Amino acid sequence: MGSPSGSNFVLLDYLAALVFIFIGLCVVVKKLDSIVYELQALNGNLAALRR
Repeated sequence: MGSPSGSNFVLLDYLAALVFIFIGLCVVVKKLDSIVYELQALNGNLAALRR
């Protein structure tokens, strides 16, 4: 077995990476939501222009 502090740091790094990935996913999902909303509004405007 290695030193306990070493394995502890590896575990903390792993948890920190998971947290960062989770936050990144949340941000991407929120941006995707706003992008989809903008696209729907744009499609509505284009449909109104075509009439």
